[in-house]
Amino acid sequence: MKENFLNPRILTPISHLAKNKFFFNLVGAFGGLEARDNVVPHAQRNNVLMYHCKCEITQRWSASDHGFIEQRVRGFRSLKGVSFHMVTNNTSFKVCRGRAVGDGEELSASVLLKNAKTNIDWFRNRFSGLEILVENNNDLGGRAYTTVTEPWFIAELVRQNQIKFLYDHAHAMISAVAQRQTFTEYFSNLPLEAVFQVHLSSPVVTDTSLIDAHNPPDGNQIKFCLQNFGDRCAFYTVEYYKSLVQLIETLENLKKSIRQITHNR
Repeated sequence: MKENFLNPRILTPISHLAKNKFFFNLVGAFGGLEARDNVVPHAQRNNVLMYHCKCEITQRWSASDHGFIEQRVRGFRSLKGVSFHMVTNNTSFKVCRGRAVGDGEELSASVLLKNAKTNIDWFRNRFSGLEILVENNNDLGGRAYTTVTEPWFIAELVRQNQIKFLYDHAHAMISAVAQRQTFTEYFSNLPLEAVFQVHLSSPVVTDTSLIDAHNPPDGNQIKFCLQNFGDRCAFYTVEYYKSLVQLIETLENLKKSIRQITHNR
């Protein structure tokens, strides 16, 4: 599966904004679609190039998870890859005041890596032509986020299994602050050579932390990601869900920036 990374594509998530009857025509002018776990209209399934799955790659998948993943993946004929989450180091969690709190057994790094390998092997046996990606989650503070949001672990999982990386810029910004690292320190220890897709949005800055608000990415964030990944990243995705008008404006800015960066290269 070879993409022309010198001309990366824009993928737009199918969100509640798709209820607007003009959504698919408007975002389709910029590229393809990224599916989530919501309903994808039949007429749009061939436009889905990436699927962002809710399943955690570091948790042992059940037979039910296998069935869910197979059903979703086989519905997208143009699919290039599937990205998976990595939320906590616990076998289960609950959300309290916007943060994940462990609600099960806390797993060691070795067990998390073993689970990931088992899941990846299963996926490859069924979908050998698709890329597998893992996304860096945001560290919002607390034990549940340890290990899985740390750059060394993310890099180890990606390199050990030879999979691709979904880099979420806002998540990296948030995690660097939570882990008391400079952004450069945090960023440079991620598996940057394996980036296949980038998620773009802006967090909200408070006195003590950053909040994953999914606001439109600003020009500096777009420029940073394009300068670092423009020649080796297949897809760029704006994660913004509040206004279709604002989303289209942001996609226009991203498209112009991609043209400028790739032209200069």
